[in-house]
Amino acid sequence: RRGPLQGDCLALGLSPIAIQSATAVSQASASQTPQSIGFSNPSLVQSAAASARPTQAQLRVFNTGEYVRIVVPPHAGAALGSFSVGGRDRAVTFADLHVPGEHTVDGKKADAELQLVHLPSGGGPAIVVSILLDQAKDSTNNTGLTPFLAASRGPRSEGPAEVGPAPLAAMHAGIAAGSVARYFRYNGTLTRSPCRLAEWFVLEDRGVIGAQQLASLHSALPDAGTSGEKSVPADRRPPFTATSLVLRGVQSLYGEEPLQAEVLAHEPVATAEASPHQQIDHPQLPNPGAEQHPHRLIDLLGKFRRPDVQQHASAA
Repeated sequence: RRGPLQGDCLALGLSPIAIQSATAVSQASASQTPQSIGFSNPSLVQSAAASARPTQAQLRVFNTGEYVRIVVPPHAGAALGSFSVGGRDRAVTFADLHVPGEHTVDGKKADAELQLVHLPSGGGPAIVVSILLDQAKDSTNNTGLTPFLAASRGPRSEGPAEVGPAPLAAMHAGIAAGSVARYFRYNGTLTRSPCRLAEWFVLEDRGVIGAQQLASLHSALPDAGTSGEKSVPADRRPPFTATSLVLRGVQSLYGEEPLQAEVLAHEPVATAEASPHQQIDHPQLPNPGAEQHPHRLIDLLGKFRRPDVQQHASAA
């Protein structure tokens, strides 16, 4: 099951990772001031072409059977909100909801994980904010997830469901406060199509998901967690050991080289003419060429690692 949906990304062994907080480079050890991630609620401001439409922009919810993908359609503005890193606001292009969570922190896996993904319109690395969610110990539900869970119950054959703009603030307390200073940052790849280099920001403080919500997700996603890992060697199963520096509360180090603007799979680079939405509207479909040429992707591993990452890996 893993092959057609995500094998092209995992073949590189870069994401998701097992984060060890004790070895993360903190802002204090890096002699830098804390760098918070800012969050904004959905903006209903649309492009001139879209503003003439009387209907409100709708988010598209795909149930792939393995995970839930929430797509912001073209010309819908920041209908799923935005976050600010590197001094710029990044509108969420799509979000993936996984059960169980993909990243671990100090060996602890989350019950679910919500990944907010920004794809630059001119191509280049994705930027991802990951929210780890643990099952609530009481009857609390995550109200921000409610409309998406309701829309994801239908079978894949029914196609995507549509829901209105959603407030990020209802999904996590730190987002509601407007900024988050506690997070882990590393360079890797997206874990699902489109498989491209990605800058990851994994929030340190976890959110919650209700027990009934979690049960609903497991029921709606029959393939979740069934990755056929018994046939994969233990050292090649996610989460992987980090091959780049993991920063804590720091978005970048002085003198750090940026990731190359490259795509890691057989998919077109998004440009102003070719919207990134064209790559994500049908996540349930296999990636072209992923099954036929997996060795070509593995060969890219050394090429797309940054020089400082290679040196760090060798030193380790």
